[in-house]
Amino acid sequence: MTLVHDLSSALDDKREEIVAWMAQKRSEIDVPIYGSVDIRDAGWKIAVVDANQFPAGFNNTSESDLPHLTEGIAAHIERHHPDCQWVHIYPESHTRNQGYVENLRTLCQLVERAGYRCTIGNPELDGFDALNGIHGPLPLHQVEVVDDVLLVQGQEPDFILLNNDLTDGGLEGLSTKSVLPRPQMGWYQRKKSQHFDFLRPLIEEISEIIGIDPWHLICESFVSEEKCLEKEACRIQLASDVDVFLAK
Repeated sequence: MTLVHDLSSALDDKREEIVAWMAQKRSEIDVPIYGSVDIRDAGWKIAVVDANQFPAGFNNTSESDLPHLTEGIAAHIERHHPDCQWVHIYPESHTRNQGYVENLRTLCQLVERAGYRCTIGNPELDGFDALNGIHGPLPLHQVEVVDDVLLVQGQEPDFILLNNDLTDGGLEGLSTKSVLPRPQMGWYQRKKSQHFDFLRPLIEEISEIIGIDPWHLICESFVSEEKCLEKEACRIQLASDVDVFLAK
């Protein structure tokens, strides 16, 4: 028996309340166009351990789910950019990661199936006509930034779909309001600890509706301040902090 199995009847009984709760939360915030989470299931505890604002696994989506993703993308773009006809995907520069290339290919296909023109590229990839993926080359388009405006083959797209986690900081050409998810969600200023700070009260609310201890649905975490992993002394102190945390 697993936690999910044990909760099946409770989830069915509370379905209407859960759906209403989710609808209320979505009405209170501007839900991003996409995202993904990493989940760990120990049987007796199942929890999200990481949240990805710029997901790179669309090529792993089952065929049966692709129509639902297409509908979701179309609805989101229509809601935020009703006049949009052209979507440009701003990717990472992983030229040798064939799995990531297939992610871009699938994402582009979803956008096209939603009824939009779709192009792919960023200024760092201008030396490439295409990226080699598992299923063949993926065409790229020439991209340049002029006066902080991103241009694709000399023209400005209606909407930029960001698929770059901005680990190294913000990038030129992405300051327009027609960029989703917002560049401010990049890793250069977003922290996993912040994710857990926002997640915990939501887990507590939904757990009360379901009727379980929220401990079953959230991972425990702590923040070890002022550590520099380049120095052995910091690594030793961090290991000590972890030992203390695990002993609780």
